[in-house]
Amino acid sequence: MAFHVTSVVISNCSLSVAIAEPQILADIFQRVETLSHLLIAKWLKKLVSWQTPAEYL
Repeated sequence: MAFHVTSVVISNCSLSVAIAEPQILADIFQRVETLSHLLIAKWLKKLVSWQTPAEYL
């Protein structure tokens, strides 16, 4: 019997590690989330302090 294991290492979707300006990321997130663009952009400006994958890690 074979088992397959799937692990979430970073977050629950690929947009979680997207690198771009907060305004651009808010546009992308708004396509898949039911939150307002202004709310998403405000959250990203406040909480995202990294600019590269190395800084994220």
